[in-house]
This record gives sequence, C-alpha cells and structure tokens, in this order.
Amino acid sequence: MIIHIDSDNPKPIEQKVRELILQKLFIKVDDSKIYIDKEVFIDLILQDVTAIAKANYNIDKALKIAIKEQPRYKTIPDVKRNELEEAVEEFGDEIDAYRNYLDLKKEEVDDLKIFDQVRFILNSDEDFLEKKLYDLMVDSVGLKISVESAIKMGADRQLLLETYANYVKVIAKNDTIDDAAEELYFNNEAFFRKNKLKSDFIKGELEKFAPALEDEIKAYKFALNLYSQGADFAMILATVNQLLQLDQE
Repeated sequence: MIIHIDSDNPKPIEQKVRELILQKLFIKVDDSKIYIDKEVFIDLILQDVTAIAKANYNIDKALKIAIKEQPRYKTIPDVKRNELEEAVEEFGDEIDAYRNYLDLKKEEVDDLKIFDQVRFILNSDEDFLEKKLYDLMVDSVGLKISVESAIKMGADRQLLLETYANYVKVIAKNDTIDDAAEELYFNNEAFFRKNKLKSDFIKGELEKFAPALEDEIKAYKFALNLYSQGADFAMILATVNQLLQLDQE
C-alpha cells in the first residue's frame, strides 16, 4: 500500500506529475551525452516529452507546440524536430505517463488516482531497472577486482566484472543455486554447448563465487523486494547505491 502525505498546501497534480517524470529522467538520461548542467538538460527533455504527449505523438503538432514554448528554435525547426524524434525513441514511458495524466485530468479523475497511475507507468519498465541494477553490480564488483588482480588471473577485467554481475543477477532472482544455474545455462545454451559445459559446471561456478558476491546479491534481492512493493526506481537505485557504498567512491 502506498501512502501519500501532503502538507497543508498540497502541490497541484500537474506539478507532482512533472516532478515524477523529472525524477525518472534524472536516472534515465545517459550522462555521457550531457554537455550542459544536468538539471537544465533534463528540464529541456521534459519540455519535449510534454510537447509530444500533448500532440499525441504527432511530430508536426509537437513541433508547433515546442517552438511556441521554446521560441529560440523558430529559426532552426529541423533541429527541434530531430530532438523530438529522438525523444520519442528514448522516452516513450515518460511520454505515455504525461499523456495518461492529460487524459485522466480531462476525465476529471481524482488526483490521487492520477498520481498513482503515472507512477505505475513510470515504474513499469522492468528491463530498464534490471539494466540499471546490472550497471551498479558491475561498479560494485569493480571495487573488488583491480586491473592487477585480473592480470594475475589471466583474464580481461571488464569481462570478469560483467560475468560476476550476471552471476549476482541470476542468483538474486532465483530461490536456489540449482535454479540459478539452470536459468544461466538455458539463457546461454549455445555458448555452453559449444564449449562442452554442462549445468553442473555452472552450478559449481555460482557456488564458488557466491560468498564473494554476498553483498551484491543481498542488495539485488533487496532491490527486487522494493520493486515488488511498488517503490520508485530512483529510490530503489539510491538504496542499492547506499547498501553497496558506491557513492563513497
């Protein structure tokens, strides 16, 4: 059950919706593509998201809305069109969330129901959460395996990090090592068959490295538990960061 606590001066529902979308965009945008202040960049993305939503994905209409709201693009409409088309490709969930808000508001649905529905849409992309958790697992394992350690093991460090991060994910998502080994085997069956490796070998590998990955496995399991309770992605990822002390690095 999700409990909403408002102050004596509750925010308008549109402001709450925009804040939810901004929160999601903050963890979704690729930092490597940002060359200006991140908050400024995300606010620009939000303007594109809302323009597309208001236009119901019609780029021509969205362009007119965007240029009206961002007149600096009046002389370079092709640039804004490209940005809108990129936003459609990258931020479909966020656009759908704002479209849903507009539709429900028009139907005069209760603000609390609108808020919950928008949250649901923004947090429905399990693949996105899994990718972000995987990246955090790579970062955490990276604190344990130095370049020198990888060289001594005669292995590529990045490949080791990705392999162990995958071990963490598959162990955390399954009830037993046997189940984890079976999933890992069937997800990569062609590779294991080619190298004549059986599921018993995979089970042995998971059992061997699980103790060293205990912190990551616990953090991943906790993240899955939070997700099952309907927690926002931003809160889940922040919690994992804290549990693994990644922000201290």
